[in-house]
Amino acid sequence: MNEYIGDILNVMYNTKMNSHAEQENIFLYFPHLKTVSWFHHFITNRRYIGDVSRVEGRKRLLKKLHIEEKYILRSHQVHSKRVHAVEQRDVEKNSFLADRPSLVADALVTNLEAVYLSVLVADCVPLLVIDPCKRCLAVVHAGWRGVVSKVHLCAVEALHIHYGSKPQCLMIGIGPHIRSCCFEVGEEVAERLGQDNVRPSYAQGSGKWMADLRRAVLQDLLSIGVSAKNIEEMEYCTSCRREIFFSHRGEGGNAGRFLLAAGMIAKNGL
Repeated sequence: MNEYIGDILNVMYNTKMNSHAEQENIFLYFPHLKTVSWFHHFITNRRYIGDVSRVEGRKRLLKKLHIEEKYILRSHQVHSKRVHAVEQRDVEKNSFLADRPSLVADALVTNLEAVYLSVLVADCVPLLVIDPCKRCLAVVHAGWRGVVSKVHLCAVEALHIHYGSKPQCLMIGIGPHIRSCCFEVGEEVAERLGQDNVRPSYAQGSGKWMADLRRAVLQDLLSIGVSAKNIEEMEYCTSCRREIFFSHRGEGGNAGRFLLAAGMIAKNGL
């Protein structure tokens, strides 16, 4: 296990986006990324916040963070390579509690302060990308379709286009997702993933292929110049650890969602 990652029951996280937020062991985080003073992030779990795909779960999260609902954005995720650059006008019309978000994208990028960007997942890979040099960030939702379409690289490209980021400066967190021990796929998906030399391994006897989304994402990030020492990951399999996370595969397609969110602390401390 990554030396930075402790058991979820022992994690303490103090969300500084709002000075009145509580300090509780309800969130998971990337400890190395947590050392960036102007940056804030967290990952929810099913034990405390619960299912954030339901409005009740999102209300619980807002209550814990003590923030208005417009200050945490999510998108309608469609397993694409679409990236949306969040501007102030998006914040003003945002409603975190709405049944369906107005934004349609699988990656969000911004350089706005005091705003959280988020993605909802239940096996797909949640990625967090920050640039300490240009003070901007991205959150990414990458299922196998997103990995094949390179949504993670599209997010990096968007950071470059909008804010001048360079891969060498990026710090990246790869969150909990379904790992190769549990992610069975058919021949068609195996072939599509195999086009990038990350063809899944064949499981003798089952007629299935075991896909490794992590390997594909890592290979892509390293190929464009992201430093391996700047990539931090949580080595949890969502299907194996269903007592902590939701898993679409592990729960027969009837799973809730947990959330990765990140934002930049305003210079005035709000």
